[in-house]
Amino acid sequence: PCLNGGVCQYNQSGYVCNCPSGFRGHNCEIDINECSSRPCHNRGEFCEVKIDNCHSNSCENGGTCIDYEDHLKCTCPIGFEGERCELDIDACLFNNISCAPGALCICPLGYTGIFCELDIDNCIGNQCSQYGFCQDHLHNYSCYCLPGYEGPFCEVEINECSSSPCKNGATCMDLSGHFSCHCTAGFKGKFCSFEVPCITDVIVPLYEKHVPFPSMNVKTDPVGMEEPVKRTLVASNATVLL
Repeated sequence: PCLNGGVCQYNQSGYVCNCPSGFRGHNCEIDINECSSRPCHNRGEFCEVKIDNCHSNSCENGGTCIDYEDHLKCTCPIGFEGERCELDIDACLFNNISCAPGALCICPLGYTGIFCELDIDNCIGNQCSQYGFCQDHLHNYSCYCLPGYEGPFCEVEINECSSSPCKNGATCMDLSGHFSCHCTAGFKGKFCSFEVPCITDVIVPLYEKHVPFPSMNVKTDPVGMEEPVKRTLVASNATVLL
């Protein structure tokens, strides 16, 4: 009566079935589900040890192996391709640049390196003067000048007095990036364009007086005179005896 390979043993009450592994029940009729306790790890039969797919270093020609759960992937250096980086390709054509015989890359202007991957800093060793700063471009560089300077290398100082900005006989002094006007007597302002008004009607007492004002009207106020006498001085820094 025992099923699934069970061994029957008779006794006083009847019989007993000794079931093989994986079965149970009075007649060994029940198939035990060994997976019900979930003994397996990592989706396998007792797979508690992780397999290193990159252990064999399957990538060739300096490729970098990336280990995934069930496979590997090779990241190839420039010049190689394929599942294991086993294919040698024309690296220069791969980078869309021309090559000389022997797979040496001839770089366009502004680039250098084995594969022309480096941008050349054209400002290294530039000729810009201390009055300018260098701006790097793809094939060359340019100098940007500080105020008051010009030229390809900012080597020429601009003469701000060349346009004669000072007026009314003033003297122009050229400075770095600007100018200064030294005005003649009677004028003021940045460009000496404003006339200074004259001081008139100066009261002079009846004794010797040194008058520092050029060309002005002078009133005398003698003692006992009801109306002042008006006189005109012509010479600069004149001495008046009244």
